[in-house]
Amino acid sequence: MRKDDDECLGSVPPMLITDEHETPNSLVVVQHDEEGAAGAEYLALVEKAVTETLRQNGNPSGRVEVVLSGDGQLRELNRQFRGFDQPTDVLSFPLEAAEGEPPCPEEETPLLGEIVISVERALQQAGEYGHSPEREVAYLAVHGTLHLLCYGHHNPEEEQKMNRAAERVCIALGLGG
Repeated sequence: MRKDDDECLGSVPPMLITDEHETPNSLVVVQHDEEGAAGAEYLALVEKAVTETLRQNGNPSGRVEVVLSGDGQLRELNRQFRGFDQPTDVLSFPLEAAEGEPPCPEEETPLLGEIVISVERALQQAGEYGHSPEREVAYLAVHGTLHLLCYGHHNPEEEQKMNRAAERVCIALGLGG
């Protein structure tokens, strides 16, 4: 598993849980903060997108937490963890256990990682790319989940593999390729 991806970062501050979905091997928790309140309508869609991404990638055991936020929060996290003082659309924070240690051994469902999505940026990008806000929000959830599963885009081959995986999930969700 890759842990050197720029989008694979440390832990984000905890947020209030607003919705969760359990599959046989995983638990998907989707929440929004005050800045991402506009994303409340996308909670179920994000759950489906993350769950389908996990299913298509071997259904790893674990919990994925997603926070729907806004540009201000993503800018702060991007500055803090990546050194870029600008907002971004999505950041992923995989849990990294110590060598040979299971992640969160005291938890029944170990944390695979956290994803933070800027709903504000997703809505802007949907207009720029000419597709629905639902498709863009789902795509960012899929993209973030793929980073938790150690997909990357550091070279053209990795990027192509990641894009193909994301498009398969979007097609399975009925959101086109």
